[in-house]
Amino acid sequence: MNSIDARITALAEAIERRKMEQEAPVDDLSRSLFEFGQELAALDETGLAAEAEALDISPNDVRDMAQRYTR
Repeated sequence: MNSIDARITALAEAIERRKMEQEAPVDDLSRSLFEFGQELAALDETGLAAEAEALDISPNDVRDMAQRYTR
């Protein structure tokens, strides 16, 4: 049931993003940051740790980036 709720939430967020894009088009740099944020948000703990190491920052910094850059 949790996966269904998560999917519904993801779809609602996607619909909201589309509405916002139609109202105010997003520039390429912002779009790139939003995509990067989505990639970071999708990481599991292992991926999060690996990304943090690759960027030479803490895992909490990666989590913060995911929240800031996800639209």
